[in-house]
This record gives sequence, structure tokens and C-alpha cells, in this order.
Amino acid sequence: MSFPKPILFLLLLVLCVWGKCIFDEVQSSIQVLSPPDNQPRSSDWAFKDDDVKSEVSVNEQKDWLTHVQNHQNAISQYSPPQRSKRMARDKIKVTDTPQPIRIKTWMRESPILSQWETKRLEAAVSDAISTVSKLLSVWRASKKLLLNRDINKYCRFIWRNSSSANFNKCGRASDNYQTESCLGVTIPDDHLSGCVVYPHPDQPDLKVIKPDGVGLPDTDVLLYMKTESTDKCRADTVIHELLHVLGISKELFSKWTDRSLSSQMGMDSSHGQVIYTDESGQMRLYTPNVIKALHTHLNTTHDLGAPLENQDADSHGFSSHWEARVLQGSIMTAMLAEPALVRIDVITLSAFQDTGWYSVNLTQTQNLLWGENEGAVFGSVSACKRSSPFFCSGSGFGCHYLHLHKAVCQSDEYLEGCRIYKPLANGSECWKEENAPEVWSGEVFHSDSRCFLSNIIRVDHFSFNASVSGRCYRHRCTGKNRYQIQVMGSDWLDCPPGRSIKVSGYRGAVFCPDKRLCYYHDIAPPTSLHKPLPSLLLLTEPPCRDQSLTQRPITGLKFDSALPFSEMSIMTVVGVSAVLFFLSSLMIIYRKCCPSRLRVHALIQLPYTLQV
Repeated sequence: MSFPKPILFLLLLVLCVWGKCIFDEVQSSIQVLSPPDNQPRSSDWAFKDDDVKSEVSVNEQKDWLTHVQNHQNAISQYSPPQRSKRMARDKIKVTDTPQPIRIKTWMRESPILSQWETKRLEAAVSDAISTVSKLLSVWRASKKLLLNRDINKYCRFIWRNSSSANFNKCGRASDNYQTESCLGVTIPDDHLSGCVVYPHPDQPDLKVIKPDGVGLPDTDVLLYMKTESTDKCRADTVIHELLHVLGISKELFSKWTDRSLSSQMGMDSSHGQVIYTDESGQMRLYTPNVIKALHTHLNTTHDLGAPLENQDADSHGFSSHWEARVLQGSIMTAMLAEPALVRIDVITLSAFQDTGWYSVNLTQTQNLLWGENEGAVFGSVSACKRSSPFFCSGSGFGCHYLHLHKAVCQSDEYLEGCRIYKPLANGSECWKEENAPEVWSGEVFHSDSRCFLSNIIRVDHFSFNASVSGRCYRHRCTGKNRYQIQVMGSDWLDCPPGRSIKVSGYRGAVFCPDKRLCYYHDIAPPTSLHKPLPSLLLLTEPPCRDQSLTQRPITGLKFDSALPFSEMSIMTVVGVSAVLFFLSSLMIIYRKCCPSRLRVHALIQLPYTLQV
């Protein structure tokens, strides 16, 4: 990627797959499409590889930062990139201020999808692109986007004698070369730069094999889409994969331009290293804005980097996802839940600040309740076994930690034995009026209903006692962290956060969660927010952690109205997937996807299902 105006290229392969994010599944087939040093092209390139990798002096950083901050206060404050010398030499016009990243799509008509399915796909991709464009801005170059050809494909051999005039240039074209392709998608010649050969090692005569294409105007990122099949598709999966390609990737961490923290902490950053193992063996990403955001989120003074998922790590322990036990619900965990439960969180956006490649719009941050103010050891395997409002034990029923769903206490492959409340497979959404209530428990499914831990039972019911479980009741806000609830047949009742209340006509009690309801405006079911993201790629995943609430039959149990809610628990869910292909001016990364190797996790049955 060339900075400060990244020109990117991405291939998104839309697949019918369930389970994990498949970003890491394609790493083994990565190819870097960069010609040897000094290899000329038939067009003038805006950047060269040396410019991309060059370090930025302190004075240059300060000068650039001052320049940009005069135009936009929201610009990242760490290590802004310099304009490349090559760009100045070629007089490429660049915007003075960052502008929303321009992502274009290119897709041939699919024989697999119906017209309705195609429109559904296009709507999901459009919403994903719109979301990312609101998050990230870049310094735009006016030149049309042209993608590099792979010299290893079009060239039969390269002059390797360093004393020859045409050292590292193509000497003879391949007889079989046609064009570039990826994952079965043929890239149009209009999108590609030309290529030339030098028949003699010391003579300047050249032969044009392919001329330059016309290029793509007004484009920073190009999405090539090949649809093989779609089932349970949605847009947040595309957002997740786009964010991988644009920076949050173990393949790209070392290329981030802001490495100041490593040097401040006395760490070796000679290769842009930002990943280190803490004293407990947890791999963490240490960059300035990420550490600051995590400090605030967990309310700790420890120097904590963002923890990386260790269950999908490579042989070096590196992962492209956040650790699910610590950042459950984040858009960048390895498994995503349904859209209402996935957050574009501040830790993720802070990571993009630290790339040095973007201006990040932090006003688009969504609140992440998971682990908020829980301290430095939150999410550790040892700490999750203790009493916690986020983790659970046993296999009983309760509430998802956002209280939008009834849930069951479970674990999964990413939780390492920790357990959290995950939404039930069917009828878990309290806000869906079509779900069937348990009348004897006073349940009400309504757009303003939320999940409450309860064991109330109608006094005229034949059973005397009920187990504590997640039940759906209506609620309405009366202030921040203040609300009333209504069960079937009751008046509106004040529900003091952290306590329990009795309901006339019922035995038992209802627990009132603290700092979960009427606390953040952006935590609401899809019908209460702006238009929900349409389905695109859905890989439904079991959430990554369970919270603490042991479900057991309760006989003659009385609840004290002062009982702290901290003894009960709540939880989260996360899932993910997709495939990609990435180019940064002189670099293209091919990523190949193998859906046949993916596992299926059908924990949450989403309302929108697309059968092909």
C-alpha cells in the first residue's frame, strides 16, 4: 500500500460457508505481485516498493501532522506517513485532506443467483462499503487505478547479470501468458498495467507485450466479486473481511507505520514488530492508540496490548483476530454472531489509527459492553471461572449479556473452557413479537422487550416453583441506567439496577441488570436502530464465551430485594467468514479460499435465510 494515499485492490469471493472466518484459510496461497527492483513498466508508477517501506523521520512526521491537522482535527495523531518522493517526481495530484475511502465493485452476472438473490447480495455489499467508507479516509491520488501484472507469469526469464544494462528486467515473454486472474475471476485488461520485455541484456530496445489499460478513475479499493453460492448472507461479514484486508492482518502488522510505542518500551522494532507475548503467554498487539483504548475500556493502568486469538494462531503465535474471551462482540473476533450483537468497537478503530494509513472517524464507534471496567485480568482462563457478570458456569439458561436474547450457558473452541450465555437456536429474540411466550412466567415478546433473569411463576399455576432462567419482559427507560418493566398483566414497575423485584400475582422475583439497559443508546435490536444490515455472507458462529449463571431448580427460594445483580451473569456471541485478495500499489496479495475445510456452527438461526 502506498501512503499517504493507499491504492488497494481486493477480491471478495462470496461463498456459502458456516463457521470460522476464512481469512486465515487463504494465507497459504498468498502471492506478492511485485516485479524485481528497477523493473520498468510501460506506464509511470505512482509508487515504488522502496518508498512504501521507507522510514519517516521525526521532523517529516511533525511537518506532515501539522499540515493535516490544520485541515482535519480528526486525523490520527501518530506517525502520519510522508508523501513519496516518487509521487512528487511524477507530479501526481493528491488531496490535501483525507477523504472517505472509495471502494468500487466489479462482478459478472452470476448464473447461480436469481435476480432477487443478486439484488440481496448487492444491497449487502453496498451497505458494507458504505459503513467502511464512513470509518476510514485516505489521501486520494488523482491518477487512475491500474493493477500490476505478475512478472512471474508474463515473463519467461529475467536478466540477472547485475552488470547488464537491463538487470532485473524481463528478457523474454512467456508464450502461454494471457492475462491475470484470481480464484477463477479473469481481471479485465482495462484494469491492468502494460508489460514489456527487453530482448537484449544491454540494449534499450523494448517490445510491448501488453499496453496499459484505461484504468479505474475515482477508485481506492476495487472489489472483484465471484459468487459461487450464498446462504444466510449478511453485510457485517463483508465488513469484517474488508477490515482484514485494509490493515488488521498478521500479514500486515509489521508494515504499520506507527512503531513509536515499541521503541518507547525498549522493544526491538527494527522490522516493525508490534506483537509480543506477555508474562502469561498471551500474544498481544502493542501500538499506542490500541493500548490507550484498552486501558479505557478495561479501566486499568497496566500496559496491555490488544490480545490476539490463540486458537487460530499460526506457528509463530500470530493471529488476525482479537481474543474472544477478552473482546467478545467485536467485529474482529474470529466468530461473529447475528448483526445486532456485533460491534464496530473502539479497539478495532484504534488499530486502524495506528496503521498510519488512514484518518479514522471515531464518531462511528459502537459501544462494547463486554468486559467494560473489568480490569487487566478480565477474560483470562483463570478469571473466567470466577463469579462474573460476563461468564457463566454449568449449562443452564439465562440472558445474553446485551439482554436482547434468551440464552444458554455454553463454551466453544475459542473460549478454552470458559463459558458464556449464547442466544438460543430458536425463538430467543425478546424483541420479536412472533415468538411464543411462556404465559405461566408472564413473558411478553415485544419490540421493547428485553431478557431478564427471573423465576417468577403465576400464583394460579399448578407448579409452585420455577428455575431461574432468562425471560422476556417489556421495559421502558426513565433515565440513564433507570427503567421500568412490565410482565403479562402487570402495571409498569420500577426495576432498580442490581436488585430484584416482586410482581403482584406472581411468585418469585425478577432481577434487574445493572448498566445493561438504558445505558447506551446504540445497543438495541435491529428494528430500533437505523436500517439493519442486509444479509451477505453469513457464517453464524457460536459466541466466544459464556458467562456465569448456574441454572438449577429452585425450591422455595426467596429473593432479597437488595440482592446484588453481580452474582448473576450475562454474555456474548461472535462469528465470521469470507475471502479476499489484496493489492497495495506495487503489492497484490492473493488469498485462496477452501470452503470444504470449514466447520459449520449453526447455533443461531437467523430470520433471513437464502437458499441457492
